[in-house]
Amino acid sequence: MEPKIFISYSWSSSVHRERVRQIADRLIGDGIDVIIDIYDLKEGNDKNAFMEKLVVDNSITKVLVMCDKTYAEKANQKIRGVGTESQIISQQVYTKVEQTKFIPILCDNDENGEPYLPVFMSSLIGIDFSTPEKENENWDQLVRLLHGQPLHKKPKLGPRPSYLNETQYESTSEPQTKFNALRQALLQNKKGVAHYRSDFLESAFSYLDSLRVRAEPESTSYEFLALKIVQDSSAMRPIRNLYCDWLLLEIEFTDANELADVLTSFYETLLILPTLPAELRSFQMNWFDAQSIFIYEVFLYSIALMIKKGAFKLINEVFTSHFLVQENEFSRHKNFVSYDHFFTSSNTIQHALSQENRYHNPVAEFIKRNADRNDVTFSDIIEADLLCFAHSCTNENINWYAAFIGYAGYYATSEIFLRATQHKGFMRLKDALGVESAHAFRAIMQKYQDSDNNIGYANGRGGFNYVKLMNLDNLDTLK
Repeated sequence: MEPKIFISYSWSSSVHRERVRQIADRLIGDGIDVIIDIYDLKEGNDKNAFMEKLVVDNSITKVLVMCDKTYAEKANQKIRGVGTESQIISQQVYTKVEQTKFIPILCDNDENGEPYLPVFMSSLIGIDFSTPEKENENWDQLVRLLHGQPLHKKPKLGPRPSYLNETQYESTSEPQTKFNALRQALLQNKKGVAHYRSDFLESAFSYLDSLRVRAEPESTSYEFLALKIVQDSSAMRPIRNLYCDWLLLEIEFTDANELADVLTSFYETLLILPTLPAELRSFQMNWFDAQSIFIYEVFLYSIALMIKKGAFKLINEVFTSHFLVQENEFSRHKNFVSYDHFFTSSNTIQHALSQENRYHNPVAEFIKRNADRNDVTFSDIIEADLLCFAHSCTNENINWYAAFIGYAGYYATSEIFLRATQHKGFMRLKDALGVESAHAFRAIMQKYQDSDNNIGYANGRGGFNYVKLMNLDNLDTLK
């Protein structure tokens, strides 16, 4: 039987009520069906009947009693609400010698450091949530208890409660919860970080997978599909942000070689998103544009974050990796691809941008409009795109189209290339690009500048000054 719990608490203050709600949401994210008045007691319901039913209901596996000072006082004095609820609970406690259904959650301590508990629960062993630190420290204990799982087993994910399906898209609270657990594991150097990571990545991918097209759209017009791209991209943006937060943590706490392998697997999993699900028998390629744009965007954000964190060798690991694409309707066999496979284009999204202005690369404009993070600005995305292009120029088997170069400005110079004026800055750039020397790289890019090839026509108005953009004349000229 899957865990289904009831939370009993006092409306002590708005702060306490909000904390209880957050705990409920976090439990839901960990696969536990939570019954709580905030969500389940509606206008016109009988409060007493609601309380009594849920406390004695055999389908309720556990009752969490949020014990703070106000709860203890109201229970002891049998004041309405909590008083009525506590009487029902106390009857259960006193009439059953062996009981494990009622779990005190110790939210508050007195001046002597002792937890506030109602008299009828004074002999029960509780779980200490008296501070945020204690809550995080003891969270796994509570989750494992509610799932009835041994300590060495990961809790089983339960079904998502139906009352959360209020919008077209599922809530991202579960991936957020899994990320919070992973963050605490990394910060506290817990054992089993790989399991926390897997839990988070699987949860995030499950959410993304739920947005894949599995039935023919209501309309296949460009206007309809463009609107769907916008809506689906908006729904996926919280996951994009979680991925960014995750990578920032991993770069700081995880060994670079291990992280390179993790990222390879991560990118390979994302490549499943724009492939054809088994449910579809016919399709159009642009039905999956939202997923393709998401992968492209996440890849650029990850390169931008690696630049900001100085993880240049890790960037080279990504640039030189090959990613296994699973067999699907688009490709009848498994094959390996380079990072240029993450690039995508879409004419469909143009119909959601403007009726008057025609963009040379509508996807770049769309990503620009969605660039709403403070730690990764659109300028950082332009720089990441330029670095990908620079690397592709040094490898004839990789073709990366510099879609964002038109936003840089003809006379602009990217910071990573500007800092490469100094030798130490160039050595970082060298680590990322894998070039032999500034002279060798300069010669390669000068060839592109001289040929003024089509890759330079990113905005349809003419070529770009690679000499200026990449600071070619000044690379590695200062100590």
